[in-house]
Amino acid sequence: MKTRTSFVANSSSSSFVITSTSGAKKTMRDFVEENKDLAEEFVKRYGPTLKVAAAITPESLVESFEKNLQWYDKPFVRKQATVSFGDEDYTVIGEVFDYMLRERTSSKSFKWYMYECRGAEFNEDGKQITDKQGIK
Repeated sequence: MKTRTSFVANSSSSSFVITSTSGAKKTMRDFVEENKDLAEEFVKRYGPTLKVAAAITPESLVESFEKNLQWYDKPFVRKQATVSFGDEDYTVIGEVFDYMLRERTSSKSFKWYMYECRGAEFNEDGKQITDKQGIK
């Protein structure tokens, strides 16, 4: 488990494949709204060691998404979107989702899995399929 005391510059990001499990058309905004409670879980888990914990709320997570649409507002194609979140983005949404999407794999209308972390690729079952150099 990673332990953080602040947002850092030389850290990792993780890429996730997010799938809509709903019959309705969904967007990344829907995903963020549905999973904004992860901000509270993040603070419970990492708050004692994280200097910026007071700034992390469900509302600040949604606000962070809105301020950074160019990075996070990815389209759903055939009910799937691939998006990267990282603490090196210096955003609340990057910090929270980089860590917490690894710990939970679904919500009411979505499921997801980590596709890539530090250059290594993973399959839907969480099994590593390549290392950071792309070697299988």
